[in-house]
Amino acid sequence: MKVQRFAVALLSAGLVAHAQEPVKAQAADSTKSAASIAGAAANPAPSVKTVSPETGGRLQRTITVVAPGLMAYLEADKIARPAFVLYLDGTPFPDLAVSGPTPGQDEIRFFLDRNAANEKQWTALLRNPKPFRDMPLTIGIDKGASVPIEVLPSEVGKFRLTIYDPGILFAGGISFLVLVGLFVWMANKSDVMRESGPPPRPAGFGLAVPRRAYSLSRVQMAVWFFLVAAAFLFIWGITFALDSIIPSVLALIGISAGTGLAATVVDSSKTASISAQRDQLVAEDEGLAAALTAFAAKPQPLDVDDTGKQQLAVNRRAAIAGEIADIDKQIDAPAHESFLIDILSDANGISFHRFQMAAWTLILAIVFVISVWNNLAMPDFGATLLGLMGISSGTYIGFKFPEVKN
Repeated sequence: MKVQRFAVALLSAGLVAHAQEPVKAQAADSTKSAASIAGAAANPAPSVKTVSPETGGRLQRTITVVAPGLMAYLEADKIARPAFVLYLDGTPFPDLAVSGPTPGQDEIRFFLDRNAANEKQWTALLRNPKPFRDMPLTIGIDKGASVPIEVLPSEVGKFRLTIYDPGILFAGGISFLVLVGLFVWMANKSDVMRESGPPPRPAGFGLAVPRRAYSLSRVQMAVWFFLVAAAFLFIWGITFALDSIIPSVLALIGISAGTGLAATVVDSSKTASISAQRDQLVAEDEGLAAALTAFAAKPQPLDVDDTGKQQLAVNRRAAIAGEIADIDKQIDAPAHESFLIDILSDANGISFHRFQMAAWTLILAIVFVISVWNNLAMPDFGATLLGLMGISSGTYIGFKFPEVKN
């Protein structure tokens, strides 16, 4: 009986001890959690309080972010060389020039710059531009060693990011409109946008000399010049970037300029060749005129042989007059009808190769404008599109060689 009581007592003591173990473990965990909370409370993460200048900031400007207690926080966590990341509207902007903080000052200065590392982030903020946008701002501490960036709490909920200065953009827009207006005036008063060659002959006696037709290649050159110039001014007015003209856009300008130059060379070479033929016909006509004058000076009536020669000379002069008239049509520039008819027509009327070149120019121009507005960058046309433009331009030049004016 005593043995049974002793066994029951031992068993009860073991059960009590086993039941107390989780309570002790829970108490230990609570002690550790309390210690952790106490440590965190002793060294809380600082909060971003202010940003200067108070009016906000913009690209190519420096802003100062103030987070009281930042230096003490870094020293307590033994962070010797932290990297700081600026957050605008919840988005990190890497690779900005950063200075600070210094002992005794909890200020960090960021230079707002658009570069290859943060171009997409800036594009998201600046696209579809309006004068300014209000957004939250804070900073993150990159401690390195595969540790996630610690984003500090912030009281700056409405940092005003200036997208563009209306005065600068207005001045650039006015300058561009003046340039366009001057060019339109020049195009109206001169033949800068029209076909090369002598002016077309009047349709009848006493009628005014018609103006030359518009040149497709020169119109294409003007389109790309003004589009790229406007895009450059627009992008500079917002980002102050001077390197916005990328190689593919430069290649596109080169294709249009080469097309215009090649078209002028082809027209000039054809004109020179035809002019040489005309000079030969004129010389032959002058010789025939002299022969007819000699026949007229002889005693009349002429003998049968001279009469035959005289008639041959008259017939040949009539044929030469017709050949010279045809050559003059080839030398003279085509007459102006309407803008669309001029750029889409060759000597045989509206042609598909001209329509193709004009259509692709219009399509790429629309893509260019939309891309610049949405991305604040000129589009990077690939080799395929540039090749397509080159083929269209080459076809246009190739059809100029056999072109015969009616």
